[in-house]
Amino acid sequence: MIEAGNMKYVLEVSRIQKSRPKDVKTNFTLPTSESTRPLNDRQSHSAVFEARFSRCHETLHFLACRVLGSPEQAHEVVENCRITASRNPPTFEYEGAFRSWLVRILIDEALAILRQRDEPYAKGA
Repeated sequence: MIEAGNMKYVLEVSRIQKSRPKDVKTNFTLPTSESTRPLNDRQSHSAVFEARFSRCHETLHFLACRVLGSPEQAHEVVENCRITASRNPPTFEYEGAFRSWLVRILIDEALAILRQRDEPYAKGA
């Protein structure tokens, strides 16, 4: 019994019986995702890579803008990242690992541009 204010409530707990799981026969197949689909030729690898890259494009562009401060240079860095990554696309099972790999490439490309931007000032000092 629970008392709340002027009201009294009675809680009843029913007994739950444990039972053996019933044998369930299913007659369906799960659709395969792009990351787990077996790949046979180079074109399908390229198509899967482009689909996965396009899902990460907005995040990559945002990060490049934050690092470089320029949307035009950010676009250039994202395209350089795409070219670099497409040369040897990995077969990561999880989207997060693929995205992390792309972010690392993007940051390396952005830092290279920052170094090029700062070189004339370093030589003149």
